[in-house]
Amino acid sequence: MPSDVRTVLRGAAARPARPLDLERAMRRGDQLRLRRRALMAVIATGLVATAAVLAAPVSDLVSRDAPTRPPVTAAVPAEDLVVASIEEKTQGGVTEVGVRAIYLETGDSRLLEVSDFQPGDAQFSLVRTGTGYVYRCESGACALGGNLRDETHSLGEAWCLSPSATEGRVWLAYLDPNSPSTVRSMEAIQEVSLDGEIAVNSQLPQDRWHCPVGAVNQGVLFSEDDDTVVWDAEAGEVVARIPGPFPADAQGDLVAWCDFGCDEGLHVTDIATGEDVTIESDGAFRWAETFDGTFSPDGSLLALPVMTEGAELPNRVALVDVEQRTARLLHDDLRIGGPMDWSSSGERLFIVVGNGRIAVYDAASGELQEVAVDAPEIFDMATR
Repeated sequence: MPSDVRTVLRGAAARPARPLDLERAMRRGDQLRLRRRALMAVIATGLVATAAVLAAPVSDLVSRDAPTRPPVTAAVPAEDLVVASIEEKTQGGVTEVGVRAIYLETGDSRLLEVSDFQPGDAQFSLVRTGTGYVYRCESGACALGGNLRDETHSLGEAWCLSPSATEGRVWLAYLDPNSPSTVRSMEAIQEVSLDGEIAVNSQLPQDRWHCPVGAVNQGVLFSEDDDTVVWDAEAGEVVARIPGPFPADAQGDLVAWCDFGCDEGLHVTDIATGEDVTIESDGAFRWAETFDGTFSPDGSLLALPVMTEGAELPNRVALVDVEQRTARLLHDDLRIGGPMDWSSSGERLFIVVGNGRIAVYDAASGELQEVAVDAPEIFDMATR
């Protein structure tokens, strides 16, 4: 990791993670990736280890029980993406954000009626689950129906949220009111449905973890010191530990991760079986610490931001075939400029490559098409 980036990460640990300070979040570092990495330094600092290291033999992985996202009956027009965007900036920073639906066939977008959208420093500010969406709002977490036209409603006064491995649900995390402002530990988590029904309610160990960083079938992921732990919310115990603080993404039973510097390659670990494989770079790029990877819905493919020669931050996209244990750069001319996500069918990968530009990768044909859209600067994405 470049020394200047590590300085940003370490320096962030001394600052409180505030929920709704958007201007502070957008001013920090390299618009999206440095902002998220700085936040995660807070997560990984000062927490206490609790479980044995997950060690496993190397074998082929398949994403058993990986949740497949059901298709959403699209509104008219049939938008392809829902994105979080910076609508207006001033010299002092960001003054307005919004949620937009994008119709890729024409590049048109429309601003949704989500006036209370408040992403702040959150790693997950907009999440699709089941037939709707959950986003970070002024009251904590709010839900938006799949037709993108119904009124939104609050799910609870959560400090932050995370995707759930169960379709139609999300995890909400609640701040410990006694936690110091330099720590911001979570007191409890709840798994809730889009209509606000609580499926799981779990008290967390005291002074241990910040916001969750993902979820698998076996539990919720939290960063702890230089590891990632899996918390079984129903049993109230840590059931697995991954010796790396950077989970790039989680899907079904699988977690993709690497350690500081990623010197030992990219790992994909099956939490259900303990199996772990290491995938090496082919030399055309190098792995980078990231929270911004995305598994295809069936877990067979993984798209990751990676670094090429001379780059100080991730600038390209590598496509990983999990079962074949191979990785390659996705097109020579592609440069990543923001978030990415798979379509619900897994047939297409959407990648923000710059302001007003989205690349669409067709997994079957291998074709890549760039689309000009009228959406402003995009910093989060959820597919339809």
